Amino acid sequence: LAQEIGISRNSTREAISILRGVGIIESRHGSGNYVSKDPSSSISMLIRAMLALRSTSKAEIIEIRKVISHAVCELITYRGLSDDEVAEFHTILDGMMNASKEEFAEYDICFHRKLMYLTDNTLFKTLMEPIGEIYLEIIPEVIDHTDASTRKELVDIHALLIDGLINHDREKCISYFEKHYGFVEQSIG
Repeated sequence: LAQEIGISRNSTREAISILRGVGIIESRHGSGNYVSKDPSSSISMLIRAMLALRSTSKAEIIEIRKVISHAVCELITYRGLSDDEVAEFHTILDGMMNASKEEFAEYDICFHRKLMYLTDNTLFKTLMEPIGEIYLEIIPEVIDHTDASTRKELVDIHALLIDGLINHDREKCISYFEKHYGFVEQSIG
């Protein structure tokens, strides 16, 4: 490998060690080094390290989630939703409506994960899983600042987003994502 890419063996060993440390490379004794089969875990560890080192923030995590959500919305608006998928979203929304503060965050993650999986885009899934995992740790702080009326408003925003997807109305979807994330960003201040 060192010869192929034109660097020293020591530099190659150091690079492999760093990649192993962040979970991108797996070493198997007696077999060699392999690219990890779980890139989401590697990304999650990297984001957590960045948070610990204060080289990123909760606000930036929310911001990147918002950007990816817009792209997901774009893809699904183009693709559309089946009747079964709409029914699944309504089940999630019903759960959100009746959820405690603690359960509400889990329904929100479920809602957004469902959107992401409907894109059939492996990269979105790989990126959103660790971001969603960390978001799940942030969202209780957000939900803790809500009352029943505000949570109802958030459920309504999610329902209007689904309506926008059903009607292939990209602008409506983006508008409701903005309202959703605006509330989240305001809450984490």
